[in-house]
Amino acid sequence: MHKVSTKRSIFNAGTRLVAVILLIAISVSLTPSITFAVGGTLADEASCTTLLGGTWDAGTSACTATGLQINGGETLQINAGITLIIAGDLTNNFTGTINNDGTISNISTLFNFFGVINNNASGTINNIAGSTINNDGTISNAGIINNDGTIVNNITGTLNNTNTINNNNTITSAGSIFNSFPGIINNTATGVISNDSTFASSGTINNAGTIINNSTGVLSSGGTVTNDGTITNNGTITNESTGTINNNGTIDNNNTLTNNSSINNNFTGIINNNAGSTLANNNVINNGGVINNGGTISGTGTINNSGTITTPVPPTDTPVPTDTPTNTPVPTDTPTNTPVPTDTPTNTPVNTPMTPAPTNTPTKTPAPTKTPAPPTPTATPGKVTDQLRQLFFIITGATRLPDKKYPKFSPKGVVAATLLVKNTGRALRNVSFRVTKLTNNNYLLNADGQPGKVGSKLTVPNNALPGGNQLWDKNELLTQNFRIGLMTRNLSFFQVDVYATVVKVTAAGVDQASSTETEELIGSYTINADPDAVPAGNSTIYLPMVTK
Repeated sequence: MHKVSTKRSIFNAGTRLVAVILLIAISVSLTPSITFAVGGTLADEASCTTLLGGTWDAGTSACTATGLQINGGETLQINAGITLIIAGDLTNNFTGTINNDGTISNISTLFNFFGVINNNASGTINNIAGSTINNDGTISNAGIINNDGTIVNNITGTLNNTNTINNNNTITSAGSIFNSFPGIINNTATGVISNDSTFASSGTINNAGTIINNSTGVLSSGGTVTNDGTITNNGTITNESTGTINNNGTIDNNNTLTNNSSINNNFTGIINNNAGSTLANNNVINNGGVINNGGTISGTGTINNSGTITTPVPPTDTPVPTDTPTNTPVPTDTPTNTPVPTDTPTNTPVNTPMTPAPTNTPTKTPAPTKTPAPPTPTATPGKVTDQLRQLFFIITGATRLPDKKYPKFSPKGVVAATLLVKNTGRALRNVSFRVTKLTNNNYLLNADGQPGKVGSKLTVPNNALPGGNQLWDKNELLTQNFRIGLMTRNLSFFQVDVYATVVKVTAAGVDQASSTETEELIGSYTINADPDAVPAGNSTIYLPMVTK
């Protein structure tokens, strides 16, 4: 448990009450709120006031707090029967953890910045209207989440549900959502769920509102989907072999809808298979409502129809094109006009001297031969292009105190930075980071051997690569921490290049490392660190991602 000291301004006792209130209001609006770096257990009034700097309500066992930071490696435990009211931003930093057995009521913004939030079986998270939960890490729900605000599940975010999520407002996801049995997602009449990535369900989805599966979205269900609202598919939806879709509302398919089990389109149900779309039925569709087909219905399955199936109207229009051939004789009159152009041929001989000019254009045809310019990527033999994807490069901590091990290389303090990179291509090994820029005479404290400046190297041992197989494989994330010793308190500019060897794969598998492997440049990353953002004294701050 961390104890945090704060400084409070004391106003002149003779100042009038109105002036005091005005000054407090200005102070709150123009200066940063006090930040409490927390880790420990919220269990009672003492832990509320000491640990979180909060205000305790004994009648409801509720702690109201603002400006909270869960630091990397720290855990905030909220006990059963206790309520934490987030009245100002709470940031759960990289590798931080929140375990909730009580109630979290968010009336501000909860940033899960590559951390972990576990809402346990007895836990409840209430995201109040106008509030936001912004997730870059992992949220696992075994309790209840009530959303009346906005939940943003970013590209690196994962939302795992094994109990109940009640959505009354907006959930947008560019990351992953896993609704695992016996999980239930209730999307009410006012709810909107917008999916741009993976949405996999083996539990239950009850939709009375709107679900939009965007063009990059992949929605698959091996459980039960009951739709009383609208489902719009612009990507891919698959009803797995164990799944059931009960439709009482509207399903608009604008891309691919695959049925490997059963779809029950009930009396009030409408399925619109729009132009250019495919409804692939590999099992059974029971239709008691309406299927409007403007696209393609394919597959080896059966449609049991007691409702209405409409097919494209164009066949009734096809006789109209048969009238247009009767119009084609009108063009046959235009050939009679072609003799008029025969006068122009008499002009063409006059223009024939100009024909050599066209012969110049063939001479320009070699210019199209410049289309082989695409080989230019191969003109950079030592670099793997588009191999790595930076997820973030941020300042995760700072201090004004010298480093205990290397004080002479950090007299003005230390800045800690973390780089998170995803490998999107071939497997790599022998990864290292080379300092290419480090301003103000600063040092990389955790360089190989000893602190170094530009040209120093930080090697990642193969046994420390993600996955535990001595390789950095495709889609794996690599986290690298850097510790910069400060020689001055000025803004510092830090740049590193990433080098690695590309693993050769043969029919027999992965080659063993050999002397024939060459080191290649696979990425370059920069960050600015402002040490003056660090408060005076023996303090440490942890900052959320700026792009929030």
